[in-house]
Amino acid sequence: MDRSTARPPSAARLRVLEVADGLFYAEGITTTGVDRIIAEAQVTKATFYKQYGSKDAPLRAYIAGRDERARAALAAVLAEQPDPRAVLIAMIESIAAETARAGFRGDAFL
Repeated sequence: MDRSTARPPSAARLRVLEVADGLFYAEGITTTGVDRIIAEAQVTKATFYKQYGSKDAPLRAYIAGRDERARAALAAVLAEQPDPRAVLIAMIESIAAETARAGFRGDAFL
C-alpha cells in the first residue's frame, strides 16, 4: 500500500502512543503493563489489541519517537550553527536545559 494514500492514525491509536510514551519514560518499560496503558488511554482491550497486537508495537513507536526527536533537535542545531564549537556549546546548553526540566528521569534509551 502506498503510504501517501494510507489513512491517518485514529485518535485511539494516537492516545495509546501518547500514554505509552509517558508511562514508559516515567515508570520504565518493564514495569508498565498493557492493562495500565489501556486504562490510562481509556481504550478497550479489543481496540488496543486490534491496533497493536501486543506491547511490542507501542514500545517500538516509543523508541522510534524518542530517537526521531533527538535527531531532529541535533539537526536543528547543526542547521543554525556553522561553527563546530558553537554546535558543541548549543548541545551542552540543550542537555543542561533538558536535565533541569520538571519530570526529567534520565536518558529515555536507558
